[in-house]
Amino acid sequence: MKTKTSTYSHARQLLKARDVIGNGGIVAYPTESCYGLGCYPKDYNAIRKILLLKYRPVTKGLIVIGGDINQVSKYFQVLSDDLWSRLSLSWPSATTWLVPAASWVPSWLKGDSDKIAVRVPAHRLARELCKYCGHALVSTSANLSGQRAARTRAEVSRIFSDKVDYIIDAKCGSATRPSTITDLLTGQVIRAGS
Repeated sequence: MKTKTSTYSHARQLLKARDVIGNGGIVAYPTESCYGLGCYPKDYNAIRKILLLKYRPVTKGLIVIGGDINQVSKYFQVLSDDLWSRLSLSWPSATTWLVPAASWVPSWLKGDSDKIAVRVPAHRLARELCKYCGHALVSTSANLSGQRAARTRAEVSRIFSDKVDYIIDAKCGSATRPSTITDLLTGQVIRAGS
């Protein structure tokens, strides 16, 4: 009975989050190590709001997550079979890959790089949120730049007050560090994570 109630509660929250994102809003949701802030990746106004909330420079770029590899593949160039296999076999996980960005990807999403950071997260609820939305989402830690990221709904509320449009109430994963970021072409680890 408890499992059914929990699943129903999450389904309602995912539907609400989908509607908020569809209307240009920002949603906070649990990921592998902390809460993330997300929106539709092509919505400049929502992304600008996230950057302003976090005091994050646009030059840093943002991670794009998907419910599966197909949702994030729209954001990067066509890959060789070997590189595609490396991506698909590594996910879902707390591994973020830097991949050559598709030509249409704007600088306010990829930052000052010609690559885009993409992941299919290990956290099931984060993947389900993308599937409910029907598209990939921006994922950046719920914190002010340089400060510790929120791990609970209450912490998100404390940091951002009412400036986040909706917060999903669920547990983060057990990871203690953010995702590892690795350049797919060179194998260089940009950020060592969980």
